[in-house]
Amino acid sequence: MLVAAFAVLLVVAGALVGYALTHRHPADVSNPSVAFTAPTTTARAPAPDPKTLAFEWPIYGYTPSRTRSFPLATPARPPFFQRWTLDGSTLLEFPPVAGGSSLYLLKNNGALYAIKRRSGVVYWKNKLGNLAASSPAYRQGVLFCTLLEGAKGSSQGRVVAFNVEYPRVRWSRTLPN
Repeated sequence: MLVAAFAVLLVVAGALVGYALTHRHPADVSNPSVAFTAPTTTARAPAPDPKTLAFEWPIYGYTPSRTRSFPLATPARPPFFQRWTLDGSTLLEFPPVAGGSSLYLLKNNGALYAIKRRSGVVYWKNKLGNLAASSPAYRQGVLFCTLLEGAKGSSQGRVVAFNVEYPRVRWSRTLPN
């Protein structure tokens, strides 16, 4: 009896596999006669001069396509020297962005820092929420930050536009959980 049930189960499973292999879903597309062409490379940002304060790295990955490609006029050559460090005890999950003369760092605890690029001095600090969701984005003196918790224990997130020249919130919107 057990052998007969197993044989029936094996036949049904084989029929289902055969049906799945021979009947395609209408959304499946196959064009074996079309040649594959590699995608063209995306346009690269112009090579900035990192020694000037005009250099900006406004979003994660440097460009909207997140290439992290930083073209230099001349190749970087060692020896490299460490100018400064910034220590802390809070998790740093997302990289900072550069804008104007500062680096902007959103720590995992929702604290936003402005750090002078040349000296490493913390220029200002502001607590925006409780749990960071990504690196901030910088554009024309405004930082855009997303937080998973707008306040401790809150189930709602928050998007904040933060003025960097006069450190304060320009606007804030609540996000659903």
